[in-house]
Amino acid sequence: MIPLTRDEARALIAKSPSLSPWRVIALQALIGVIVAVIWGGLSRNLPSFISALYGAAVVVVPGALMVRGVFGRGAGRSLGGLLFWEIVKLALVAALLAMAPKWVLSLNWVALLVTLVLCLKVNGLVLLWQGSKKSRV
Repeated sequence: MIPLTRDEARALIAKSPSLSPWRVIALQALIGVIVAVIWGGLSRNLPSFISALYGAAVVVVPGALMVRGVFGRGAGRSLGGLLFWEIVKLALVAALLAMAPKWVLSLNWVALLVTLVLCLKVNGLVLLWQGSKKSRV
């Protein structure tokens, strides 16, 4: 395998730019709000709307914290750092789910979990989209 020159590496990076993890978090938040609005509109039930928003927050808040920890200013970007922030993210998700019945009055678990799963599916859709974009080039 022949190493790339600096110009070849720059051209390759410019040809297939990576998607910012902050954009993925923003897309998850957008999908969460859309699902919550649809859920609230169809059910005409404020607790279901709030439960769906909480489900989106269970994905977005820990994800944003992890992105900040891994990619933020001064981040080491090591495998150990990634593992640390993944553990922090999972612990926060577990804590948020455990506190849901106390924090959300008249909690609708179905609305919460459906929104949570749909927000998580954004990651897979982004990967599929990135892969199909690269295969077209």
